[in-house]
Amino acid sequence: MAEEGAVLLKNRRRALPLTHRDLRRGVAGRRVSLGVSSRYYLLKTSILNPDGTVLAGPGYTGAGTSFVDAATLKQTGTYTVVADPQDVGTGSVSYTLYDVPPDPAATTSVAAPPVTLTTTVPGQNGSVTFQGAAGQSVSVSYSTSGMAATSGIAAVLTA
Repeated sequence: MAEEGAVLLKNRRRALPLTHRDLRRGVAGRRVSLGVSSRYYLLKTSILNPDGTVLAGPGYTGAGTSFVDAATLKQTGTYTVVADPQDVGTGSVSYTLYDVPPDPAATTSVAAPPVTLTTTVPGQNGSVTFQGAAGQSVSVSYSTSGMAATSGIAAVLTA
C-alpha cells in the first residue's frame, strides 16, 4: 500500500529518511495527521510542503506523546517532517503518519435519541447538526470512549 517517495525527518544536523511502511508520497487533497512520540525534554515538530513552506505545526511535545492535527496537502510531492529539539540534550523521536478520512457527521433533533459519531484515526473531528429557533434553550450532553473528557454544554440559541 506504500507509494513511491519518502518523508524525511530533519534534525539540526542532517536529513534522515523516516522509514515506516505507511508513509506515502504526498498527493494534493489528501488529509494527514502526525503522531509524535518523543524522548526529548521539549521538541518542536512541523510538516513542510514540497516547496519548503509550512503545512502544519509547529506542535510542541515534552517527553511523551502528542500529535500534529490534520492538514490537507496542498501540493503533490515529498513532504518533510522537521524535528527541532528545543534543548541541549539528545534523545529520540518516532513519528506515525495517519491518512485522515472525512470527518463523521450526523443530524438529530431536540429530544431525539442519542446519535453516535466514531473517529478512526487521530486528527478526525465530528459534528452533529440540529434545527433550533432563536431564544430556544437547549442542552447538549455527550460521553466519550477513548478520549479524555466527558462533559455537557448548555446554550440559548440566538438569531
